[in-house]
Amino acid sequence: MAIFTAFVLAAFVSYAGAWYMGMYDGNFALLLFTATVVTGVYWLAERFYFLPQRLSQAQALEDEALARREELTKMGIQKNRWRYHRRPRAFAHAALVAGLDGWPVSGDFGCVCAALFFV
Repeated sequence: MAIFTAFVLAAFVSYAGAWYMGMYDGNFALLLFTATVVTGVYWLAERFYFLPQRLSQAQALEDEALARREELTKMGIQKNRWRYHRRPRAFAHAALVAGLDGWPVSGDFGCVCAALFFV
């Protein structure tokens, strides 16, 4: 599809460039009509061909992740939520310390690193 897109865009650019350079008289209505038809074809291809493929691939990925999670649960391995729970708070605290200290101006990076380490 990428090769076809490159070909179509090259055709549009060459048509507009030749028209601009005066090689032939262009027809703006024809250019708009062609652009509308090409856009419609792309929309149809996206809606009826590419979207179902992406949805099925996403569902397969989700099913695979769920099966893996169930397999890990059977083995007694739980998801580590601690790491994801504390991360936003650490960055919010670092941003607060940096804002209060004037870090971008003074260049005191140690304060921000300490805030990330101790939070």
